[in-house]
Amino acid sequence: MSIWQFAFHDNVKPEPPSGWAYDVHERLTNGEKLTREDKDRLFDSTAFQVYFQSSGIMPLAGWAFDFREFLNLYWIKFSNGDITEKYAPDKTSIRHYYSWPGAEIAKIVEIED
Repeated sequence: MSIWQFAFHDNVKPEPPSGWAYDVHERLTNGEKLTREDKDRLFDSTAFQVYFQSSGIMPLAGWAFDFREFLNLYWIKFSNGDITEKYAPDKTSIRHYYSWPGAEIAKIVEIED
């Protein structure tokens, strides 16, 4: 299951919250394509997590939206030699996210299963 509850207390509703994350997840499940804006927002929302060790999962109101089945896995090498592993819709989303000074990408490699 790609949407699951991870917090169990009175403030968490019994159904996943509606909104952008739910809508995007449903569109991807139905085979629809995402816009550039949605792809960039999806990577921005799932790239770094406090609750989960893997990117590609969005925590929201006690629920986890797991987008990894719809995303590609990439290794990103920066000009300083650091390498990180991230799930993303495409390389363009990665470049858009890391467009700030000091985050110079040297290479992006898609990891095939």
